[in-house]
Amino acid sequence: MSLFRPLISILLVFISVLVVSCGDGSQAKAPTYSATQLTQIQATNKNVSALTDRLPELAAYIEERDWNNVKSFIHGPLG
Repeated sequence: MSLFRPLISILLVFISVLVVSCGDGSQAKAPTYSATQLTQIQATNKNVSALTDRLPELAAYIEERDWNNVKSFIHGPLG
């Protein structure tokens, strides 16, 4: 039994290497977005940028241990 486990491990390693090396080698294609999707992404990006400017306000609430305002802030503007 003491010799069986290392042999199984080595066999699994060789099988894994064989399966990976015999793959078709195709590269993943980059996603393409339509014009409407790009518009939505840009609008969301503006909203995220505006909220990023308010993160120091959240940090102040956390430092003060004002958990009610932290919860309200997370579920309000960041939610």
